Amino acid sequence: MEKFEEFCVPQKNLTVESFNFFAVHQRENEPFESFLMELQTKAASCEFGELKDRLIKDRIVCGVRIVCGVRDKNVQRKLLREGNITLNEVVKICVASEISEKQARIIQDSSEISEKQARIIQDSSNVDAVQKSKGAFSKNHGASTRSEIKSDFIDCTKCKKET
Repeated sequence: MEKFEEFCVPQKNLTVESFNFFAVHQRENEPFESFLMELQTKAASCEFGELKDRLIKDRIVCGVRIVCGVRDKNVQRKLLREGNITLNEVVKICVASEISEKQARIIQDSSEISEKQARIIQDSSNVDAVQKSKGAFSKNHGASTRSEIKSDFIDCTKCKKET
């Protein structure tokens, strides 16, 4: 019976398992936590032993994208500079970077909205100012035709055109 089970139960191909682990990259818009979970799952079937944490850490350094699918070279440089850093420290740095990048985007988006609102308010006040100045300089407020408001125009002394 043992021989039958050995024959029927598929054997793990460690080369394929390792290939699948090393092929993992953080996908565009994939949260870091999801990327980390996939690495840990793939590493569990590779039988890396004591090297497991180090290899996960190395895959993070090589394949990390922090926010919106943009590879964060600054985080990657920081991780490379640190030297003998543990997997837990790498995870903390990546999570902190992802959170701060998202917060920076929220702040940037809200400031862009504030700038747009300020421009709209300024544009509307400019329109009000123009309308008020038109009223202040116009002699015939109720005039509706060109002939009625012709007295508002003056002739240019140089070219004799109406302005």
